[in-house]
Amino acid sequence: MSDSEVQEGADAGLMLDTLWLEITRACNWECQHCYAECGPHVLFEGALEISHWEDLIGEASQMGCRVLHFIGGEPTLHPSFRRMLDRAVAADFPKIEVNTNGSRISPSLARYMSRNGVHASLSFYSASPTRHAAITGRPGSLVKTLKGIERLIENDVPTRVGLIEIDQTPEELANAKTLLRSLGVENIGGDRVRRLGRAKKLDAPRRGDRDGEMGELCNMCTVDRLCASCENQVFACPMSRSWPLGRARDGLRAALCSSAAAAFRRVHRLAHPGLPEGNAGQEQQAACYPEDKPCRPNSYDCGPDGRKGPPPPQCLPTLGCRPDDIGEFCYPCYPAS
Repeated sequence: MSDSEVQEGADAGLMLDTLWLEITRACNWECQHCYAECGPHVLFEGALEISHWEDLIGEASQMGCRVLHFIGGEPTLHPSFRRMLDRAVAADFPKIEVNTNGSRISPSLARYMSRNGVHASLSFYSASPTRHAAITGRPGSLVKTLKGIERLIENDVPTRVGLIEIDQTPEELANAKTLLRSLGVENIGGDRVRRLGRAKKLDAPRRGDRDGEMGELCNMCTVDRLCASCENQVFACPMSRSWPLGRARDGLRAALCSSAAAAFRRVHRLAHPGLPEGNAGQEQQAACYPEDKPCRPNSYDCGPDGRKGPPPPQCLPTLGCRPDDIGEFCYPCYPAS
């Protein structure tokens, strides 16, 4: 994107750092912890047509968006997925990422992603085929995910994998990480399951001592991130779907400036004390991306000397989180135990 386009967004006071495009809630799996309750029972296209998605991509580019995610459901199931990806590549975002379960990564798609600098992100659960299938609701899901990862790595597609902690033992998570390393995956992060969507039914630990759905969110839902869903809604992030900020057809700027967005931020701050007031620190946040890690010093008091209080829930020392790791949720103030 051009400097003039970025400046246009800055002049309007509407800088957008990250946008998730939830292009479908259809999925070939039915994971027991899915926050969006996706599955094969959901329609592919939802309420938005391809022209709406292309408009959103263009608007995000004009607003200086740095990271564009294609998510679902399983985004590769959408019949116009490749066309949307073409539009995003043409808009020249600094980073485009496809969040996928890996089962539909064909050799041709992996080559396309490599050729156009598109990243991939996957969730992973266990090195055991039986255990993995129990979580995804589909027999053989482990083999399909591993095959997808192999194709991505073979084609030098930048790939990160998140280990989702549901009720696995530390040994099980360690074995999963070892398997991923053996395939050549270097960027391995982790997160605890969020008690949202289908995960509400699980006997999963809460995130800290906060109650309710708002307490399940991390404290990165700030003023510079949005998620547009196929159901014509805009959220602050994919998991904050209980608090719609506006309609996707009305555009991203309208959602970012809506009264619903202001109300969400106020409630969010009450549930996550310590966040900066108003727009304070937004430029600091957007500028701090060492190796694309979401280091937010004004949100986390992140630094080599550590910080007071418990670690943020994303930090999982059992996964070997160290300052030199490149996992998405590694914070330098919390070394591995």
